[in-house]
Amino acid sequence: GECTEGVWQVLGAHRALVGRLQQQRTWLRDDGGRIALELQTAAPGEAFGAPQLVGGRFHAAAAWYPGAEPRRVLFAERASAGTLPPLSAIGGGTTVMAVLNARAKSLEIAPWRDRWPAVLGDIRFARSAGSLLAVDAEGHALRLVPEAAQTALLAVSGGHPCELFGEIEGERLRPLTIAVDGEVIAL
Repeated sequence: GECTEGVWQVLGAHRALVGRLQQQRTWLRDDGGRIALELQTAAPGEAFGAPQLVGGRFHAAAAWYPGAEPRRVLFAERASAGTLPPLSAIGGGTTVMAVLNARAKSLEIAPWRDRWPAVLGDIRFARSAGSLLAVDAEGHALRLVPEAAQTALLAVSGGHPCELFGEIEGERLRPLTIAVDGEVIAL
């Protein structure tokens, strides 16, 4: 497949138990703006490789798996952690409708895809019918997954607009990273 070399930003990560296997999804963005997924699995009792810190940046060469965007990547070699300053913002945030439209186009090509990366800007949180919503400046909203760190999101954002990165799962958003006041925070 295609190989590229450059600077990568760690947007967010999530670990889950899938059957008997642990799975770690790490979402990254290259210096050209393309979002990629590094997918790792581990058997019971095994550990993942060194985790990448959310908001971190590193220089690496990567091989892209074939398929529809966003594609998976495999890193050949990474520069040592901490060689580049961390992010102070997620950047590149868009609206809820733009993310949903991009996801819909992707599902036309790859209907089996069950997660979609969402980089959202100017987000506030609101409650509706017992759920927390991520609401953009246009008033469009995504309902958060029930297990989202709702208290942390409300406390960190303080009711102010923020940047948010997460995964759309079905019709809900799993927030993974929030950026407020020059800080990028993993959830």
